[in-house]
Amino acid sequence: MRIEIKEDGTWYHGSNKRFDVLRAGSTITQWQALAEAFSHQPSRLGYDDDGIIGHNGT
Repeated sequence: MRIEIKEDGTWYHGSNKRFDVLRAGSTITQWQALAEAFSHQPSRLGYDDDGIIGHNGT
């Protein structure tokens, strides 16, 4: 799996709110499904070669 970063792409945070400024140390990604998975606050998260994400969050 190849992840490309697009300079003009949308960035996602593990929240359903829109932010203009994030707190220092916040994690963002252009992979929307990954941000959604992290919003479930998992202690374990992984993805396979096809980009399928699995986690143990709620």
